[in-house]
Amino acid sequence: MPFLTGISGGIVIFQRFSFYFVVVVNLVRIMSDIDNDKQVHLQLSKLGGAVESLKYGSFELMSSVRILRLIGYGMLGLALFDLIETVISNSNFGNAISMLQLIGAFVEKSPVSLLGLGLVLIGGLNERYKWERFLLKVLSWLTLLVGILYILLIPLAIANTVLVNNVVNTYIDGQYQQKLTQASGFEERFKQATPEAVEEIVKRQGGSLGDKSPQQLKDKILADVNQSKAQLKSQADAAKSQQKKSWLTKSIKWNLGALIAGTLFISIWKYTTWIRVSKAEE
Repeated sequence: MPFLTGISGGIVIFQRFSFYFVVVVNLVRIMSDIDNDKQVHLQLSKLGGAVESLKYGSFELMSSVRILRLIGYGMLGLALFDLIETVISNSNFGNAISMLQLIGAFVEKSPVSLLGLGLVLIGGLNERYKWERFLLKVLSWLTLLVGILYILLIPLAIANTVLVNNVVNTYIDGQYQQKLTQASGFEERFKQATPEAVEEIVKRQGGSLGDKSPQQLKDKILADVNQSKAQLKSQADAAKSQQKKSWLTKSIKWNLGALIAGTLFISIWKYTTWIRVSKAEE
């Protein structure tokens, strides 16, 4: 019987130990769950702060985008006014020089329009008014039209460059012939002058013959006139060459500018398909 009593006591002790072990395990699990809940609440709090920060950052970003769009609209308006003023001030379309200068003005003013378009298109269709969506479609098609016009300016500029060269050469030749006629007229009249007339002319100019005879002075003056006539020819040729180089340089710059501007405007049209999609596709 003492043996049975010992076994019974051991069983009771084991049961109590098992009970306490289960209680301890449950307490540990409960404490772990509490820690996990705290971590979850902490993570949720951080996530909520991040979301709020993201919302505030998005609001600031859209505010900046609206400012840039407003600047873009202003630049497009200024470019339009400048274009109208340029056309009015260079309205002599029958003059090759005026036409070439007008083409150059169009090319040199294109960066303002391109920059304005870039600012207007920032942000896509996000945060747009209804009238803006319609205006963007109009602007998109206008970029194609303007791009084609810039490309068409290239052959027009080339043709006008040739005309300008002819006009400039004709003007320089006219000036040369006028001065040559004046010099030749003076030479003919001076050849017929008598020694007495030469001496009188010198005295009238406040000079004196010095150790030279009237005939010697007459020969020297006629030689100077012939030299001046030769210089007139070389000066006219130099002026033609300089003017040709100047206008050719400008024409090349404006033609390349028209090509670049036209390509950029057409590219803007190509990459703004998202503006021109129908409402059903939207």
